[in-house]
Amino acid sequence: MPRITLSATELKGGETLNGTIENFANRVVELLMVSDRGEVQSLSYLLKPGIDSLSFTLPTARASGPQLLLVVAVPQVLDSLRQPRPMAADTFFLQALSEAQRNKVTVIAAARYVLLTN
Repeated sequence: MPRITLSATELKGGETLNGTIENFANRVVELLMVSDRGEVQSLSYLLKPGIDSLSFTLPTARASGPQLLLVVAVPQVLDSLRQPRPMAADTFFLQALSEAQRNKVTVIAAARYVLLTN
């Protein structure tokens, strides 16, 4: 199971959220943010490789309110997890699940709650 470590779980506007992801066992890792409005946005482009871990820095100006940071680890790239624009969570996860089932891919995930305030 991937492990997410965050610098904080509550941040004010202008503060930066730093995090690391460990324990993903040579899998492809996708970093997603799910907003309280039910939108999913890929943040995988923020991931920086390290030794046995990935790190990321997220400026909090992106959103406010409760957010769910979701790490999804898969043995191969799933295009449905790499949407270029935010999209509704129900559609996003249905597409990802369908693609994973078609390709007989096991998906493992971990999540952390973050509160972003202005």
